[in-house]
Amino acid sequence: TLKNNTAANGGSGGAFYLKDGFLNLSDETVVEGNEASKGGAVYANSSTININHTTLKNNTANGNGGALYVTSGSITTQSESGKLATTSTVFQNNTASSYGGAIYAQLSDVHLGTRFEENQAGSLGGAITVVQGSLSMTDTAFINNSSSQKGGAIYLQTGNLDFNVTKTSPTPAISGHTSGAGGFLYLL
Repeated sequence: TLKNNTAANGGSGGAFYLKDGFLNLSDETVVEGNEASKGGAVYANSSTININHTTLKNNTANGNGGALYVTSGSITTQSESGKLATTSTVFQNNTASSYGGAIYAQLSDVHLGTRFEENQAGSLGGAITVVQGSLSMTDTAFINNSSSQKGGAIYLQTGNLDFNVTKTSPTPAISGHTSGAGGFLYLL
């Protein structure tokens, strides 16, 4: 468990700061209550992040990326084999004052199989903001995310989107999002 860490004085990466690095979060890791200007829990530049069976919750960015801020890198999360991503990796109740309540990615490749629930952004992308990158999602669930301006769950600017649902679940995979424009998704 990585809990209640702060990058002070406008610093980035409340729990982790990576430059040209690799981070693997797995095996029931909990990343909770961390705070920074960029990347409440993780800031990564030219780095690779792999996440599996991990919970990232209650992290805060005073700028972008409530849980993760990635530039010129990649993020991969995996869903549990054969199931809609409802329990294996969860981004919950993360907040960014600007973009990407859970994840902000720029010039990066983002591959997701996870659950986003109750994340908030002050401006764009309640759960995810991707700028000039690619976003690929398979069996990813989005529940009750919000932003004040655009993309209640997802804001994608100048990038590629691939969204696939191959598994079934008794609970909805996409529901309850709020935004000024694009309640679930805003593409620019």
